Amino acid sequence: MLESAVTAVAISDTNGLVEWANPAFQRMTGYTLPEIAGRNLKFLKSGAHNAAFYVDLWKTISAGKSFAAEFINRRKDGVEITVEQVIAPVLAEDGKIEKYIAVCEDITERKTAEHRLNFLAEHDELTGVLNRATMIAAINQEIAESDLSGNGFAIHYIGLDHFTVVNDRLGRPAGDAVLRRVAQTLSDCLRPSDSVARCGGDEFAVLQRMTDGPDDAAALGRRLLGALSAASEHPEAELRIAASIGISVFPGDQGTAEALLMNAELAMRRAKAEIRGSLRFFTPALHEAAVTKATLATALPAAMRDR
Repeated sequence: MLESAVTAVAISDTNGLVEWANPAFQRMTGYTLPEIAGRNLKFLKSGAHNAAFYVDLWKTISAGKSFAAEFINRRKDGVEITVEQVIAPVLAEDGKIEKYIAVCEDITERKTAEHRLNFLAEHDELTGVLNRATMIAAINQEIAESDLSGNGFAIHYIGLDHFTVVNDRLGRPAGDAVLRRVAQTLSDCLRPSDSVARCGGDEFAVLQRMTDGPDDAAALGRRLLGALSAASEHPEAELRIAASIGISVFPGDQGTAEALLMNAELAMRRAKAEIRGSLRFFTPALHEAAVTKATLATALPAAMRDR
């Protein structure tokens, strides 16, 4: 039964030296039985687990109990695999431990899929940077920490200028390549404590933590503009994509994460309207203008109907 089982099984003596392994175990590890017979199973170690992990393992099975865990092992070809494994003692008639049996299942594909799903829950699939929802959560966390520490931060909202020209002239694959390059350029300009997210389409946001104020935020904004101007040039065409940036600074600009992000976006749109390729800070006047515009947009159709 063990010979024909699809589940990998190995049997060792009380010192962990392999006495037998079924074909499934050999396929999983890449080793033949003659290659592993008499060897300690530690040859499968990948280095992913610390010494305490193995101390706990031996303490458990030496006490006559089963040990179940996920192991990150290394195959003969050097590839790491994740294995769901149970190691159980086999008792002799007198109750003493006679052997150990390991029953294993390769769950590498499942773990890879889980990691991918977890990654996509927080990141943009195309560029690999954070998505908008994760950025909002990060900003809210920063607001909470700022209230305690007194440290400020800035939100940079970046919109690429004339990006639709790339898709129209070179096609969507070229546009996607530009977006990936922009995301990488933004990431390269930041410290490990900062964050970048794609907020949709050709728009990105940067969370600049613990800034010294507007001057610090302006310095980063200018650095981002310069880096993007160079990085967004397409290698196969004389086409350069610039960017406009809007900045909202906390605690100078109060509000929720959504409000701060919207304020920075309003400032970016004003920069686009005035001088593309520039940066602008949010001011309350921008919000008042946006409210007035939205009110007029709602009122005008009603007024036309009531004529």
